[in-house]
Amino acid sequence: MTDLIKPIPINDAHLDRLRGAIDVAEGRATAFCVHPEILAEIATRAEMRLAVLPQRLWSGTKVTYLPAGPWARSYNGGRSVKATQVTLVRRSRDWVLTSVSRQWQHNGKRERLDVTLPAKVSPEVLNRYLAAASGLTLNSSTVEAA
Repeated sequence: MTDLIKPIPINDAHLDRLRGAIDVAEGRATAFCVHPEILAEIATRAEMRLAVLPQRLWSGTKVTYLPAGPWARSYNGGRSVKATQVTLVRRSRDWVLTSVSRQWQHNGKRERLDVTLPAKVSPEVLNRYLAAASGLTLNSSTVEAA
């Protein structure tokens, strides 16, 4: 079950509101939880992935984070565990927390940090910025021949 919440900005001024939203979703859970103090780090890691794009295209980007599951296959009798999944959305100037939920995470699975670009960033635009960032150019005759 996903708990959609009123967007809460990711900054120190709203740390208590962030903690409250996460606590509601986690209930009494103490393992495989997300602490509000690491939400800024999650946003920074997403920004590192978005660095090839101009910041004006970041607005509307959705980031979903799920912590790693237990490494030992024998943990909890080999069954999956529930972990806290958070979803952040980029606004024009900042990141906001939009949803918190408990999801199944399998043993031995690493953490997930999925960055989903908004629909306004077409594949052509993305390819152009990726090529420019890596110093590559496409030969137009090669494209036509293929």
